[in-house]
Amino acid sequence: MALGSYFTFVIEVDIVVKEKEVVISLLPFVEVPRTSYNRCPPVVNSFRKFHFFLKGSCTDLFYIGVAFNEGNRIGYVYLFKLDITSMMWEDMLDLKEATFFLELASDYSACYYGSTGDSQLEGYVHILGDSGEVVYSFHAQDGTMSVSSMPCLVRESEASSWAMLELRLKVDHVELKLEKEDKDTHIVARPIKSDNIDFDNTRSESHLLNIPIHILETIMELCIDPVRGDMYFMKTPQELKDNYQIYCSRYGWLLIYRIEDEPQLAFFNPFTSNIHKLPEIPYLESFCFSAPPTSPDCMVVGFTMRGHWHVFIHFVSQDSTWRRFLLNFGDDDPYSYHFLTFYGQDVYALCNYKGVHVFRDMSEVGRSLDVVVDEVPRSRCRSPAQYFLLVCDEHLLLVTVGKFGESVEVFNLKSTLEWEKLDGLGKHTIYISNTSCICLEAKTQEMENKIFFPRLLHNEDTKIVFYSLETYRYHTFDEKNIEENFGVDLFQTKHPCYPHTWIEPSWS
Repeated sequence: MALGSYFTFVIEVDIVVKEKEVVISLLPFVEVPRTSYNRCPPVVNSFRKFHFFLKGSCTDLFYIGVAFNEGNRIGYVYLFKLDITSMMWEDMLDLKEATFFLELASDYSACYYGSTGDSQLEGYVHILGDSGEVVYSFHAQDGTMSVSSMPCLVRESEASSWAMLELRLKVDHVELKLEKEDKDTHIVARPIKSDNIDFDNTRSESHLLNIPIHILETIMELCIDPVRGDMYFMKTPQELKDNYQIYCSRYGWLLIYRIEDEPQLAFFNPFTSNIHKLPEIPYLESFCFSAPPTSPDCMVVGFTMRGHWHVFIHFVSQDSTWRRFLLNFGDDDPYSYHFLTFYGQDVYALCNYKGVHVFRDMSEVGRSLDVVVDEVPRSRCRSPAQYFLLVCDEHLLLVTVGKFGESVEVFNLKSTLEWEKLDGLGKHTIYISNTSCICLEAKTQEMENKIFFPRLLHNEDTKIVFYSLETYRYHTFDEKNIEENFGVDLFQTKHPCYPHTWIEPSWS
């Protein structure tokens, strides 16, 4: 069987060899499954790169989709198995004892499937990256991705790359385990604990919502940020159980967007379960907002490069529709904006991950948008860098991170629109994710001058990883004590592939 044109159908190829002729029949067998876009954030110009595999094993047929984010980074792996009786594709949430090996480094690509007999390999989709030097391991049950390096031994050997990889993994790979939860009906967050209060860590509904608001606010003033790595679960409201993508996090609110079916943009506060729906809007690539939706000054700004209108503005307390603006780029290469950040009444945005555009006085109606361009500083690492834009007090900061975390630098945008490299954050802490970045004054001294990533160690302790701007290395916390560093990159860590972000607790 083969994939049909545009990957719409699986085609059954029937070959009959007769005396002097070969008869080949192509028949549609089954449509390929639909992938849920909410699991993989948008990329430049809203186009996603996918790599598809079709694999048969005995009487089983598997369909595998590898989705890529910005910088050719693997964002998610979709796994489907065909039920031959009903001819319906089933979403595989657990590979159990099976293992997939995918190779993207070769010209033709390759897919291997089977049981290795090694529990450290089972339940994963192991992907050899296009460089042939990095292995991505996707755990189907808990939806996490870990990264490890491919040794030079494999590249120098004449044997199969995956044969050498399997040998290495049997010695070197560490199994990832997280108890399975219903990702469609729960929001997973980190627990919040003070010195004298330890909230229940069970999977039942949050006890926080039963505490009076004024007591909650007092508790939050004493909170330690993600020092501990336990898990805390909150139930998702019934009306948000569709496929929503997280686009922005600020002031304790999430701005979420339902891409599929009927598009819906809404604010959601996971601590109060309050929902504030916004007027209908076409698909946009990026969003930000200036204040909580409960504030009379709340303004939402979105960007898209599709269609005739490029900027959409909505004043939550004033408008029932969106105001639209046209951007004239003057060339054939439209810009793509990410990490939109309000800085006063101006909106700063990363443009194609190459520079920063400033849109002046967005609150003023009817005036043209003033765009100022400044190139971002080049990262010192050799691999493609990731860029994160955020506001910290009265400063606009840019964090550059190597593709695998091998270099972390922080820059401040001066009034002259020049970048100044910072040696530290003082009493502040930065929290980085692919959708939003937050900078806060640290609640405790242990949290100061650090950058937290949505990364966990590969062991069962699920300890959160942070980068110290004092030691220039990665660490984890053991209670309040900083554990020994474990390296200068993010290899042997894992991150969630499902939509995730940091959020600052708020009950207003």
